Amino acid sequence: MMLKAEKGSDPFYTQRGLTPFLLFFLILGLQGLANASQEIPLPRSLQQVLADAGQDMGEGRPAEALAKLEVFYEKNPDMEHPLLFFWLGNVRLQMEDGAAALIAYRKAVKLAPEDSAVWQNLAIAAHNTKAYAEAAHAMERAWETCKEKKGSLLYHSGLFYLMDQNPAAAWQRLHRLMQLDAHPRQEWIRAHAQAAMETGNEKKSIALLEKVLDRQPEDRGMWELATHLYLRVKDYKKASAALEIRMALEADPKASDFRLLGDLYANLNLPARAAKAYAKAREKGDGCPRLLVREVQMLQAALQNEKALQRIQETDREGRDPALFELAMAIHMGESRYREAMEAGERYLNGHKGQGQNNRMLLTLGYCAYKAGEPEKARKFLERIPQRDKKAREEAGRLLAHLQREMQGL
Repeated sequence: MMLKAEKGSDPFYTQRGLTPFLLFFLILGLQGLANASQEIPLPRSLQQVLADAGQDMGEGRPAEALAKLEVFYEKNPDMEHPLLFFWLGNVRLQMEDGAAALIAYRKAVKLAPEDSAVWQNLAIAAHNTKAYAEAAHAMERAWETCKEKKGSLLYHSGLFYLMDQNPAAAWQRLHRLMQLDAHPRQEWIRAHAQAAMETGNEKKSIALLEKVLDRQPEDRGMWELATHLYLRVKDYKKASAALEIRMALEADPKASDFRLLGDLYANLNLPARAAKAYAKAREKGDGCPRLLVREVQMLQAALQNEKALQRIQETDREGRDPALFELAMAIHMGESRYREAMEAGERYLNGHKGQGQNNRMLLTLGYCAYKAGEPEKARKFLERIPQRDKKAREEAGRLLAHLQREMQGL
């Protein structure tokens, strides 16, 4: 049920308010500097320019900070220090110049390949320039070089692989994350589910999700996700149960929730429940044009024929779907009310004017008119069936011959 995102678009879990938390390291003082290769000595001249640039950035003057850093680099072209390029990247990133920031961070990471902060900012710059594969790799390296092994870093690696339309790589990172963290965050579980659905690993994601729901039975978001996953594997019984629980946890379920619940009940061959759900969806303003038809079909399947006919009559002023008359015709025929069936069939044909002939309906109308004791009307219906529809024409011919014999015998 989940639509596949285009490359670079936000997957379904970010569209629900779970926008990734992109870490942005703006260093405002030497004590706040990232641990970018502490083994590399920090010259006093560089220390001073970084302090001045940090003050400018802290006071909202990134252009002045950039000018100081660039002038320093022009005067000291041989000074290859990771913190210089790290700060150049930070300033460029703050100025929303992702391409220039990316160049600076690439230089910094070559000089300090074990510094997690540099990798993180490189990932952000790559993301901002839509270089999602590079962003994913950089975020994974940030996780590998992070002493605390922060799960959010590995999560973002998987997220960026999803944005790069590489679900297999995303699945590897996100499933690893689930195995390492006993209490994953909700957005991690959603991303894991997305990757699972795109790689055929839904059952593994469901197993994880069911454990989470055992711990958090009142988490509406997780029940919604469970509904999607169960639908994906066509387990309609569990999908309906998950949807029922999620709706019970909401103060005011949406019309679309009731429509989906009706569809699930219909798939489970529970027509009476399906009809009630469709009726509730209509009551809440669902604009699906065929929803009343579905409700009447379910009432008919539940053998609630009189209620089905009543629903059709109640909507007489709404400009009914001609398909409703076809359903009414079938109900009347099933109860041998051929005149009422004929009238419903005629209204069906009138509703389809200009949309071509329905030869099957004409044949059925001929039969109903005959059974209602109106042979002349039956003949007119049957003669409207064109010769090109050989099968319907043959059946009409047999009925016409029977009518002719009866009329001759009168």
